[in-house]
Amino acid sequence: MGSADVRVDQTYFTPSRHHNPMEPSATLAEWRGDELFIWDATQWTYGIRYAMSAMFGIGPDKIHVRCPYTGGGFGAKGYVWPHQVLAVLAAKAAGRPVKIGIARQGMYVDSGYQPAVLNHVRLAATSSGELAALHHQSTNISSLFDDYIEFASAPGRALYATPVLVTDTRIRRCNVGTPTAMRAPHEGPGSFALESAMDELAIALNMDPLTLRLTNHADRDPSDGRPFSSKKLTEAYLEGARRFGWEKRASHPRATREGDLLIGWAWRAPS
Repeated sequence: MGSADVRVDQTYFTPSRHHNPMEPSATLAEWRGDELFIWDATQWTYGIRYAMSAMFGIGPDKIHVRCPYTGGGFGAKGYVWPHQVLAVLAAKAAGRPVKIGIARQGMYVDSGYQPAVLNHVRLAATSSGELAALHHQSTNISSLFDDYIEFASAPGRALYATPVLVTDTRIRRCNVGTPTAMRAPHEGPGSFALESAMDELAIALNMDPLTLRLTNHADRDPSDGRPFSSKKLTEAYLEGARRFGWEKRASHPRATREGDLLIGWAWRAPS
């Protein structure tokens, strides 16, 4: 880092984000003798089946979980939550079917969240734009009683070729519930941080940000040197730039205005 021509050393923060699919979670439970029937908006029918088996001491073969419609999950409906257990308990106590639907405000306490992530990214490059070192450290919150890792440093291990690569992931324990998956891949908060740092490096180099990415494209896995089975990122960059009209844009930040408004760039498919 110390001997590099250009350096970027920045910290990026993403707050906790809560699930809000169009259809919140809902469960209907019914006991028919010693058999349990559950209709649920879930991504994990088998998980609910075995969780209820363990909780109520009955065989999985006597528990029937059906999910005709998930209604949008994205990770929110991939776990066993309190409302599912409560519906089963209430149905047993009432001796009749019981349905529990989570209102919008309930999504903030009943279905998990993506944790707040602090990303510290350091980049070092030559004056020609070749990366000399990349260090990406991510820290996410988790509960006092359980680990949850948001692998935000993962993009740093895959996207760019560099002779020096250091990534690490840490947990900061807080008085919060244990986080959960959101939209499956963990790379969102980390990609935001790494790509923001790359944009800042491009500005420091007075270099086109797409050219910077093409210059440092990783033809092999940066973490172990093994070849990728397939990779079309360069082709995607170039095709996206062609459709976007990238070469026509004003190259410096905040260049396009309309009155007091800053105008961004976006590509629209031809009608």
